Amino acid sequence: MPLPTGLSQRNGVWQLRIGVPTDLHHLYPGPDAYRGSLRTRDRSEAVTKAHALQAQYRQTFDQQRAAEAVRRAPPTVPLTPEIEAYLTAEAEWLPLVFDDVVRFTPGAVETFTPGMRFLTAHDTTAPLLTGGGPEKWDRLQRHALDEAKADLAAGRLDRIQRAADTALQGLGVRMDWTDSKARLALARIGRAKVRAYRQTLERGQGEPHDTPAKPVAPVVAADPRAVEPAKSHKLSAVFQAWREGKKRDAINKTTRALAMVEAAGITSPIEALTRQDGLKFREHINTTMASTSGKTRSDVLASVQALLNFAVKEKGWIDSNPWAGTTIAKGRAQKREPWDNETLKKLLHSPPTEDRRLDMAAQYWLPLLALMTGARQAEICQLRVDDVIQRDGVWLLDINEEGDDKSVKSAAGERWVAIHSKLIALGFIEHVERMREAGKSLVFPGILTAKSRTAALYVSDWFRARCRALGLYQKWRDFHALRTTVGTALRAVDPPLGEALITAVMGHEAGNVGAANYHRPAPKTLQRAIETLDFPAVLTLQRKP
Repeated sequence: MPLPTGLSQRNGVWQLRIGVPTDLHHLYPGPDAYRGSLRTRDRSEAVTKAHALQAQYRQTFDQQRAAEAVRRAPPTVPLTPEIEAYLTAEAEWLPLVFDDVVRFTPGAVETFTPGMRFLTAHDTTAPLLTGGGPEKWDRLQRHALDEAKADLAAGRLDRIQRAADTALQGLGVRMDWTDSKARLALARIGRAKVRAYRQTLERGQGEPHDTPAKPVAPVVAADPRAVEPAKSHKLSAVFQAWREGKKRDAINKTTRALAMVEAAGITSPIEALTRQDGLKFREHINTTMASTSGKTRSDVLASVQALLNFAVKEKGWIDSNPWAGTTIAKGRAQKREPWDNETLKKLLHSPPTEDRRLDMAAQYWLPLLALMTGARQAEICQLRVDDVIQRDGVWLLDINEEGDDKSVKSAAGERWVAIHSKLIALGFIEHVERMREAGKSLVFPGILTAKSRTAALYVSDWFRARCRALGLYQKWRDFHALRTTVGTALRAVDPPLGEALITAVMGHEAGNVGAANYHRPAPKTLQRAIETLDFPAVLTLQRKP
């Protein structure tokens, strides 16, 4: 079986190149839309991934072509007396000049009207395309005249409008035919066509009707007042088009980035944005977010960059990204500090305190769930009572994004995670049942939320404050570091659990396409992996009376 176009091997690893179509070269910085490693040495896997990527890019190319067609559509101009006179003369001239060619060219009737029996006039059952010579042509002319008269009598202007649009294409302009004056002009053009068909029919009876000279196309002035004004688009309009089908986390992140654009005083439509605006926004990010990492600041700029790229490649609203090349250095990623047993013991064994952001139950269970399941902070916060399920005798967290207010980081984030027996012994299942009996939909309804802030953000604030109060605070030893500690512990198990199983438990994207698509461990297997977590600080906890 031949390989997909652009697929090749380099040092045993399959690579794919997808070139940019010639008509879209102006939208890309180079000749390739995609060029990179497929991260596999397996031929069949590489072919599958290549076909999937090529299908994705074909769809992208089609969308870009559609956007370009809209962007490059001829301008709409008002109907002037000169344009109407030209369209009227064109409607009279075309039937007559065509009649000249057919009627006085030997064999033309048979060439233009082959011996087929499919066209029948509305007032007869006799097929029009039969016989030979001028009689056949006259029957067709009679049919065309009757059809044009019937359209006028019924107020139908569709055929006339299509013919007028064809003529206007030669002038490089469009017309808005919804205007009442323009509709009346179409009617006058239609009457001219009826007169022309009547004359062609009368020629068949020997009447000496001359063909008028070919109409001279008027010069359509490039007056900006006569041309449809160019549309402008705000970043907010780009965002509304971009957000379709995006995950809630991505939408929220971009919403916050747009708020920073506005705070920086950048309000121009995208058509008027300049490189200086991009540099101004970068300076605003670096100033207002000086205490955050380079990656965090870079992500804010990248969110707006993605909108501008979308406006170029998907919508065709601008020709190029005016902020291209404006970047923020990410710096070296700082690894989170793992939690050791002593700090965990102090964190988990210290009694919770009153806090407006979290009730006592959430304060107690959230760190435990993070440490004994490896689930992400946001995944735990959005758990519903219906997400705590039992399969094959194993209690599981069903992490999903079913519902408008739920999301996961990626497709791999939707998974089952076994609930550790220690959590069950401490009463987690009973807590869930209490929430269900109380009519609560969430496992932790006592976490503060607001329109502009998620529950997970309030949990971050609370956890940071609690660590400071307990003397445990370190910049890179935060709530997410509990999840990092789980990943480290699972990889330290002897004999090894296997990376595919650990990846499935943690909800990471699998590097192997087969694992990503087909590997969903059985509940018992998930339970075996989770039960290897044996943090003494957790195992020594006693159930509350």
